[in-house]
Amino acid sequence: MKIRFDKNKLVVRISDEEIQQLRDFGQLTECFAFPPNNHQLMFQLLIARDDTPFSVTYEGTQVKIWLEAETAKKWLSSNEISLQTMQQNISIIVEKDLAPRKKAKN
Repeated sequence: MKIRFDKNKLVVRISDEEIQQLRDFGQLTECFAFPPNNHQLMFQLLIARDDTPFSVTYEGTQVKIWLEAETAKKWLSSNEISLQTMQQNISIIVEKDLAPRKKAKN
């Protein structure tokens, strides 16, 4: 999962493998440990199990991006590249990575 901040924009880009993990398990987690004490910052991309809207929350050392369940299921199975929303003054974008696909070996 690639995470980028740009002014008031949060962009998350996920690979094909991560798309499958999100579809199968409903979440992706990425941790970043800051030296020298290894304090961790955790990012999670989650498919909501209730009526939680597409949104972001920040609590302590965790940033959680919630995807609305029905929208996420449709998006993960489609050719659409991104989902985006505004939460107050923050733009939240989740993208499928367009890196060149590996060709299947015969």
